[in-house]
Amino acid sequence: MSGQVNKEVPKSKYNRIDPRVLNWCAWKVFIPLLFIFLLWPLAHLIKMDYPFQEAFKHGDLLIFSALILIEAAVEGEGIQSSTLWDQISEMASKAFAFFCIFVFAVVKFDVMTQEKNHSLDYEGKLFAYSLFGWTTAIVAVIISIYVFSKAAHREVSKTLESYGEEPK
Repeated sequence: MSGQVNKEVPKSKYNRIDPRVLNWCAWKVFIPLLFIFLLWPLAHLIKMDYPFQEAFKHGDLLIFSALILIEAAVEGEGIQSSTLWDQISEMASKAFAFFCIFVFAVVKFDVMTQEKNHSLDYEGKLFAYSLFGWTTAIVAVIISIYVFSKAAHREVSKTLESYGEEPK
């Protein structure tokens, strides 16, 4: 043999979906989101007057959204972006995450003020906050999965290039 090293090609080349992306989606996105969602049936069980509003009024979903967006963007930073669109999507996910944190502070302050004043006529506002939180979470999940999967794809492509193969 002429000194060639036998390099093993990563298995992810043959899979349609990278197991790392599936693992990230399961443990960092869908399982935590499921636990947050379970607050709603719990609020029904303990007989709260407005279970949807009471379960999600404090903006926990906004913090969840910010965390997964920042996580996805930071994951993509380690790999040099191949296109301008990749860089824009990473920056946009960070900007949206900081927007979520700002809105969380506003929502939290308003809810605490209303509770301190013992306001009873703000159920409509609480419903809007809860609905906004869920809408934001769904958008954040979509954006973060896109950004993370693109980052994982770039990482696999770079690994394949280091083995001297063409990425698919």
